[in-house]
Formats: sequence, C-alpha cells, structure tokens
Amino acid sequence: MKTNFKKSFGQNFFVSSNWPQKLVESAEISPQDTVLEIGAGVGAVTQILLEKAQLIIANEVDRDLIPKLMSKFAQRKNFLMLPGDFLQIDLNSLPVKSFKVVGSLPYNISKKIISKLLTLDPKPQTVTVVVQKEVADDYVARPPKATFLNNFVQIYAQVAYLTTIPKEEFYPTPKVSGAILHFKNIYQRFPDAAPLKAFIKQGYLTPRKTLLNNLKSLNNKETLLHIFKEMQLKPSIRASELSLKDWYNLYTKMHN
Repeated sequence: MKTNFKKSFGQNFFVSSNWPQKLVESAEISPQDTVLEIGAGVGAVTQILLEKAQLIIANEVDRDLIPKLMSKFAQRKNFLMLPGDFLQIDLNSLPVKSFKVVGSLPYNISKKIISKLLTLDPKPQTVTVVVQKEVADDYVARPPKATFLNNFVQIYAQVAYLTTIPKEEFYPTPKVSGAILHFKNIYQRFPDAAPLKAFIKQGYLTPRKTLLNNLKSLNNKETLLHIFKEMQLKPSIRASELSLKDWYNLYTKMHN
C-alpha cells in the first residue's frame, strides 16, 4: 500500500477488501439509512457504504486524504464530506438527526469517540466500529471480571463483540489485533447517568484494591460497611465483581 500514514492520527488501513466488507455487513445498513463514517481514510469502507445507504457522511481529519476522497466520490449524489477532528464536531451540525455510525477508529482515541457517540445528542441508531482487541474485550467483560468500560457502556447501550481482526490485516501493522464492536439500543438508561458514571469510575480508581478502599473518600468506613452488609456485599469485594445493577443500588443507597 503506497498511502503515507501518520502516526499522530493513529492510522491503520485495511490491507484487503475482505474486512471493509465484513465491517459494513456487520452494520446492517439499509437503503434508507444515513451513515456517518468516522475515519474514511482512503475510502475502502466508503466505497462499499455508498452502494448500501441513502447518504454517506464521510468524516476524515487528515487533510492530505480529503482531496483523494473528494476526487473518488464527489460525483456521487449520496456522498458528503465532513472534514475535521470528530471529537471537535458538534453532532447537532449534521444535516440529519437519525444516522448509523461505521468506522475503523484510531486506537489511541477510540474510547473518547465511543463515549461521545453514546452520551451526546443526537445519538446514533447503531455504532459499528473497529477498535483495539483489548479495548473490545473490556467493553464486553462481565462479573467477576467486569471493567469500568463495560459498566459505562451498559448505562447507554447494548454492545456485542462480533469478530477479531488479525493485526496483519492492517497497514502499518499495529502491535495488537483489532475487533469489530456493535452498539445498539442507544439511550440513557438512568436520569442521573453522569454522576453514576463518576461513582463507578471512583470504584475502579485502583482496581487491585477493595471496593471499600476505593469508596472511602466518599463516605466513612462504618457507613460503607453497613451499606455493604445491607446489600450482602463482602467487605473484601472488588469493583470487577459488581454488576451494573449492584452499582446502581450502591449509588442510590449512598446518596439517600
């Protein structure tokens, strides 16, 4: 592949057309859909999306790639270029309010992108993206090995780990493999989602410590032990052992 890559953008391009095809198939695009593609790159995924959806809004931050994308697709009536850093783009500026998201995300900012998509409005119908495999594992982890990321995502969506992409399928070859994640049913499940998220993050402050130790800055130990006993939680329990339901019950009791 002759395309010059920029390490600062976390760029990794697909080597073959097989994985772009698989990514688009995983997104379950219909002819009536608008798709926001994050990280259009050299247009490998864009090309396939244009045959599937009513409108493709292609986002790309690399100014050297934008002219190439325009040269390839500007004549297509269902193609719209959206240049710039996705993290800086106001989603309300999009020409539509209903859309699906597809993309191979830069590994270094994938969590920030997913957080924005799940928490800000307008929210997408679905999100189907390639991320680092280890990060994908964290999004779908369950007790007793649950992660902060898994609890966070459950506040806003359902997530499925669809498939692993070997690292050799990218250029330049990254140090780790990738994975396709699919998020659906995206909506805020709790009215106090932001403080709940912050509370769970505090619980994971030092994962190797007990939950009691991580939460002691929020309340005195005696009160915490009383609440733990009431919820039938062992004093030695760690954050990874709690379900989101446990977290919400604990959060509610501590804030009553």
